[in-house]
Amino acid sequence: MKEMSLSINTKDYDSAEETHPFYQEMVQEMLAQLKKHKKTKILELGAGTGLFTKKLLKIPGIKIDALEIDEECFAYLKKKINGKNINLIEGDAVTYSKPGYYGAVVSCFAHDHTSSFKNRLVFAENLAKNLSKGGVYIVGQEIISEFKNKEGRRKALREFQGYIVWKAIQDGHEKVAGLELDSLKAAVEEKGDWKRHMKMFEEEMEHAGLKELFRKKIGPLDRENIGGVYVFVYQK
Repeated sequence: MKEMSLSINTKDYDSAEETHPFYQEMVQEMLAQLKKHKKTKILELGAGTGLFTKKLLKIPGIKIDALEIDEECFAYLKKKINGKNINLIEGDAVTYSKPGYYGAVVSCFAHDHTSSFKNRLVFAENLAKNLSKGGVYIVGQEIISEFKNKEGRRKALREFQGYIVWKAIQDGHEKVAGLELDSLKAAVEEKGDWKRHMKMFEEEMEHAGLKELFRKKIGPLDRENIGGVYVFVYQK
C-alpha cells in the first residue's frame, strides 16, 4: 500500500525532512518527554523512512515496534534500521492491535497520516487500546487554524504551509520547501495528509479517554493565527 509516497518523493523526504522548520526542536522535546516518563516498550506509529526511529534507538534499555503502512517507506526502514531492540512492522495504525502492551506510543509528524477524517476517532481508540495503564502518547505534529468546512480548511492549510515554505526558503532549505508544497497539494486534495485543527485533535484524545499531561508550541512563536508545530503528551 502507498500513503505518503503517493504525493511525496520518498528519497527527497529521507534526505531533507530533518531541515523542516522546527523539526529538530520538536524531536528534541519528544525525546526529552520519552526519557522523562521512563517507558521501555515503545510503539512508533508511521515510522516513515526511520528518521525518528534512529533517534529512538539511541535511548538505552527500550524495545521498539516501528509501524509503517507505506511500502516504499517500509523498504527504506528495512535498509536503514536494524538491531536486537527493534521490530519493523508493515501495518496500519488504525487496526494494529497489541492491547495494553506499550508503555509509550510515539508519533513524529505522522498523526495526520495515519487516519482520514472518517476514521480518526477509531484510530484514537486503537492507539489508546495499545497503551498499558498509565502509558503515554507522545506526539509531535502540525496543527492548523480552526475551520468549519472544506474551503475554510483549504484557507487554513494555505496559511500554515505557506508560512512553512517561506520559512524553509529563508533558512536556505529549498528541497524541504518543495516537499511542503507537495504536501500542501495532497492535503488540499485530501489524499493522505489530514491536518487537524486543535479542537479536532483534542476531541480525538478525549474520545480515546486520554488525559493531557503536557503541551508545548515549538513554533512559530511570533504568529498566533496560523497554527503551528506542537508536542503533546497524553496519558491513559
